[in-house]
Amino acid sequence: MRLCLIAGMDRKVFLVVDGHPAHKAKLIKSFVQDNADRLELFLLPPYSPELNPDELVWAHVKARVAKATVQTKDERNYSAPRPTAQPINQSKVGPERPERLG
Repeated sequence: MRLCLIAGMDRKVFLVVDGHPAHKAKLIKSFVQDNADRLELFLLPPYSPELNPDELVWAHVKARVAKATVQTKDERNYSAPRPTAQPINQSKVGPERPERLG
């Protein structure tokens, strides 16, 4: 495994990852253990969109796209309104902390 993530770092790297199987693979666990002084992984809880900013963005996009899609043949003749950008509500961020892995 390559050390690109921690190469040249003068301090320990703390990496927050989601629950994808690749992040829990034996090879990754072994790598993290071998480099415990330079790398530490934190695993997000199983379903935690409030802790993952990407999930907040995708939820917002999906909601806006669903509202803008054509539902009937009559609606197909009209142009759909363009969604306007709205700030994401940061108050949904929960108090949970990521689980430490390794």
